[in-house]
Amino acid sequence: MTIKEVEELLSVSRANIRFYEKEGLLATTRKTNNYRDYSEENVQELKKIILFRKLGFTIDEIKLPEADKLAIEDKWVLNEFNAL
Repeated sequence: MTIKEVEELLSVSRANIRFYEKEGLLATTRKTNNYRDYSEENVQELKKIILFRKLGFTIDEIKLPEADKLAIEDKWVLNEFNAL
């Protein structure tokens, strides 16, 4: 999948996708023409990153090895409480 296809599918900018790659949150492969190739696994990882960012997680928090185990519900509850 090309970066343009990922942009359209997830409504996320090319700059954000490349930023997440630069920060080490997303690892893509390259085609023989040196273009990035995004797999379904990359798309799922981006969905998770986008969700974490919407919930207020920092890039450093997402980078933590235990980020997959973070209680999303707890972060959401705190955000909702703080919004009151």
